[in-house]
Amino acid sequence: MKRMLLIGTAILACQLIFAGMASAATYTPSNDKYINVNLPVSLPDLGTGALTFNTQQALYANVITPVLKPTGLTFNYFYTWVTVNGSPILAVDPAKVGF
Repeated sequence: MKRMLLIGTAILACQLIFAGMASAATYTPSNDKYINVNLPVSLPDLGTGALTFNTQQALYANVITPVLKPTGLTFNYFYTWVTVNGSPILAVDPAKVGF
């Protein structure tokens, strides 16, 4: 029983440490990656790049940061942008280790 309690406590402590990596997330646009696809035809701009970016930024600002801020840990994050003929189509926040 003591062993189970010790293992459970260790798991909880590790979860708090690694989940807290998002507590004070800072967006670093200089680290953004771009994947550009050139097509012979032009596609209409539907604003999906801005939509996906703003949705993920709102998630960081309104959910992740306030919930996990008490841990005091910080990290920088970036996006991988998928562009078609230079127009942003999709902003992807890549997975992080321990998040």
